[in-house]
Amino acid sequence: MDPDAAISLTCEQDEESNIELIREMLQAPDRPDGILASVEKLALATYHAVKRTDLRIPKDLKIISFSNMKIASLLNPSLTTITQPAFTIGEECAKLLIKKLTRPKQPDLLNQVITIPSKITIRASTMAE
Repeated sequence: MDPDAAISLTCEQDEESNIELIREMLQAPDRPDGILASVEKLALATYHAVKRTDLRIPKDLKIISFSNMKIASLLNPSLTTITQPAFTIGEECAKLLIKKLTRPKQPDLLNQVITIPSKITIRASTMAE
């Protein structure tokens, strides 16, 4: 697959449908060599989908997911995760909102970028064999 290309799947609430959708993508001739799952539920669906193929993690497919769920280190291979500091994100949003609400003549909030670093925990699902 072209290293600059990206595929995006729209998954559903039904786990079995998601597993089959991911499996079909993995069996396509231009299949990806890595998947970034937006939530752990989809990372688990990806592990199930891979079991229905001849692919191996991480040799044929690397997997990473947001959220450092407790099971991530127990999966085989263990899942690389990105943890976002949800509490800190909420705290920063609350500060902006309170500032706006407590000062009636406060001008509209400015568009700004607030950078709050995430943490990556590298595990076997993304390591080279």
